[in-house]
Amino acid sequence: MYQAIHRLAPDAQYTIFTGDIVEREVWNTTPETNSKDINDAYQRMKTHFPRFCPAVGNHEASPANWFPARDILTKTYHIEWLYSLLTSLWKGTNVGTATSPHHRGRYVYSVPTRGLRIIGINTNLYYYLNLWLYREPVEADPDGQLKWLVFQLQEAEWAGDRVWIVGHMPMGDADAVPHSSGLFNDIVTRYNRTVAAMFFGHTHSDQYQINYAAAAGQPDRRTADTALLMSYIAPSLTPSSGFPAFRVYTVDKDTHAVLDSATYFANMSDPTYQIEPVWESLYSLKTDYAAVFAPDDAGAADTDDNDMRVSSVPISAAAWHDLTEKWQTDPDLFDIYWQNKHTGSGDVPRCNDACRRKEICFTRNGRNDDSCENRRPGGRLGRVSHCGSSILLDALGGLFDPDMQAKIREVVSPLSRA
Repeated sequence: MYQAIHRLAPDAQYTIFTGDIVEREVWNTTPETNSKDINDAYQRMKTHFPRFCPAVGNHEASPANWFPARDILTKTYHIEWLYSLLTSLWKGTNVGTATSPHHRGRYVYSVPTRGLRIIGINTNLYYYLNLWLYREPVEADPDGQLKWLVFQLQEAEWAGDRVWIVGHMPMGDADAVPHSSGLFNDIVTRYNRTVAAMFFGHTHSDQYQINYAAAAGQPDRRTADTALLMSYIAPSLTPSSGFPAFRVYTVDKDTHAVLDSATYFANMSDPTYQIEPVWESLYSLKTDYAAVFAPDDAGAADTDDNDMRVSSVPISAAAWHDLTEKWQTDPDLFDIYWQNKHTGSGDVPRCNDACRRKEICFTRNGRNDDSCENRRPGGRLGRVSHCGSSILLDALGGLFDPDMQAKIREVVSPLSRA
């Protein structure tokens, strides 16, 4: 894949990696084995992509999803080993000047010559399977990361810089706890003239999400006029449905806004896949949705080195909202999105009207206010996770493992005496 990226995007200025290096062995990993996998992966990335913008995935921890806040420190079971490892590996990425130290999975790179700041955040602090979130009192801002984000965005606003936010889990995903998701939405929409784009992964699917200037529980206020920001949710090398894929973004050199997004995939059914995968174009936004994102009167077009003509008009959140409205009345247009979400697979499950409504709701749900799912007590435990596994097994599987029972006792006993 790395060779394909170099071939298909030879002039790429930055590479964004949204996390999840370790295999899905939720309760059966160790810090030692995870450290080896993480170190190997980042050393390869550094070799191929000197300027990369990383994020920490929920599977990097051991056990997975284990991200206690800073004030929870246990000598027997902690996460500092991961943060220390990432700090050492993320140094020297050549993206820009590190204006804020790499700390607990977050960072800031500043590129003064381009008026750009890249802010990496640790979204795992808000992941609902991070069981540390459920201690009393429940915190909306564990580790004070959202407060830190406000400070960084205010600094960028004063300097007149644009910002990219990079993280693992989309903050409007159903996996994000609603109270933290709401605060995040309030922050980024306040700084919508500063934040140029947000980039996430986690879902293992090719998706997008809109942030609106609308309060929780007000879906009727989600309109083109209140649509302010976009989250670009990249597909995965290890998809839960479809084929391995990656994206190439074309951005404006001055505003750093996204002009187009193109997805490339490798067909695993091809006989040559195990020898040398063939990476080919799946779609681009301004090709598949030209009527919305590249209308005839869009103005002048630029030509990049791949001889692809890309309209110089950025893809706005308002245009994305207009597209979701077209999906409501045009099943064929929606089906283009549905096929692309599954990254080239010929075996795509049928999406009926209820499925289409839910997918449109997801795209409009940059603030996770639970409006896209019919919630009931315990209902989430029956879900299949983005990794294709049972939520119940992921969350509670360790309770049946004697070694994990011992580890849990190590943590619970000191806390019970606190």
